Amino acid sequence: TKLRIWYNNERKSYASHIHEALEICIPIENEYKYVIGNKSLSLVPGDILFIPPHTLHEIDCNNEGCRFIYLIMIDFLKELHDYTYLADFFKEPRLINATTFPSIYGKIYDTFMTINDNYFLYDNMVLEMPIYSRLMDIFSLLVASNPQFKPIFLEDIKSRTKYVKFRSLI
Repeated sequence: TKLRIWYNNERKSYASHIHEALEICIPIENEYKYVIGNKSLSLVPGDILFIPPHTLHEIDCNNEGCRFIYLIMIDFLKELHDYTYLADFFKEPRLINATTFPSIYGKIYDTFMTINDNYFLYDNMVLEMPIYSRLMDIFSLLVASNPQFKPIFLEDIKSRTKYVKFRSLI
């Protein structure tokens, strides 16, 4: 498949490495430490760390705990018109939690837990389409969180009425 998910509970560090895939880490129990460039980042349970493809990083794990680690190929996204806005998000590692992205964090976390169900609850297959569908939901939330995207506010009632009629025709 084009994706891998690990339920990792090993007390094991990983030397500096890179992937062609997007790496995402979500600690579930205890802290987990990433070193990206000169920056050290301690993740706490519930944090969601996105590490863009081709980003040198290492994992320093000195304690017990458990976490989900995702490796996801996202090259196909480059063919989508909206990808330019997502590419800005992927220029550097991003930490998503209730503080950094308060309006969408809960939805993103819950969606990852549903992705885990799709991945781990079936013995004979990986359900890639539902997983990628949910990943697209996550990526869409991230794109929509870009301040450049604001819905058009239809001020007068006449414009709003025309829009509603047009939308119902479609």
